[in-house]
Amino acid sequence: MKKLCAILLALVLLLGLTAAHAEGEEPYIYAFDEPSVVTIGDYQVNKIWVDMIPVYYITPEGYQDGDDMKICIFLSGLSGNKESLVTTYAKYILENGYTAVFFDHYLHGERANIYDPVTSLTASEEDVAALKTQILTTCFKNMYRYGWEILGNTALDTLRVLDYFYDHFPVVESVMGGHSMGGDTSLVVAGLDDRINRILCVVTSPDWLRPGMHHLNGYGDTAVPSDPGEPDGKSTWYFDSFSPSVNLTRYDDGDLDAMFVCGELDSHINPNWVYTFRENVYRLNPEAGQKLGIWTNMGAGHASPADEDLAKLFAWLLSGEEMKGAKFLTGDDQAWNRDYYHTMDTLPAGY
Repeated sequence: MKKLCAILLALVLLLGLTAAHAEGEEPYIYAFDEPSVVTIGDYQVNKIWVDMIPVYYITPEGYQDGDDMKICIFLSGLSGNKESLVTTYAKYILENGYTAVFFDHYLHGERANIYDPVTSLTASEEDVAALKTQILTTCFKNMYRYGWEILGNTALDTLRVLDYFYDHFPVVESVMGGHSMGGDTSLVVAGLDDRINRILCVVTSPDWLRPGMHHLNGYGDTAVPSDPGEPDGKSTWYFDSFSPSVNLTRYDDGDLDAMFVCGELDSHINPNWVYTFRENVYRLNPEAGQKLGIWTNMGAGHASPADEDLAKLFAWLLSGEEMKGAKFLTGDDQAWNRDYYHTMDTLPAGY
């Protein structure tokens, strides 16, 4: 009886929200705090709350209220925060005419404790560094338990942020990208929501199992292997529901353009995992696999490319410019460094 009542209540609420939205009224959004403007570096940044998610956005020069909006969501790696995203990546997004959108991963930055937030705007450098260390230490004790939960929740949060922008602005295009875990999240979201059909994934793993993963900052033979831990029931659900490596059919329709940036010497996120994912998608649909580009950052480990290369990568993401001179492989190029990168002989079970 309780279950039936709960279902009926949910239907009533859903119908009410749908009717209100259809009549042009504001959809209900629970905002933890009022919108504001904050200064970060050279930028005046709009801060809004989407439910309990603090979000920064910056519009490009010349943008006027009511203009069509193109948005680029870009997310940090594990332990990063939205403030550093503003200072590092906003320029690339804005100069291409897109609105830059940043928010913290689940349990990161301001979201670690919204009642006593630890951000570069409100806390000391020591406190910010301590939070980053706490996140890294916790996740590397059991990446499967905690990392999968952060990834899954952040992917779902991204859908809510997308809903907010499409509800409140005349958005005509949305793309996404991220560094490390931010790229992981971008790939998941692209498989869930067709509003995202172009992504830039920097040192990203399509395989949440990360077989043979080494600790951060490890290079070659000097890298230290990392024990990924054991998942619990909740994190296992996130893996089954979202890990791209076991949800390949979300990526085989040929609608997604992706660029994977791999560090040639990255032993934390092994480029092999990207090559394996791309080959498996290619086997399901060669056209879809052909649209998954791989750009190799030669001589680099788990690091972001140089400014000059980042500018080219963002130009690709935001304007579709060809990556001239880039070292990446096309779908017809079967010489996928097979001697260097191990690839699977068969597709995973079920495909």
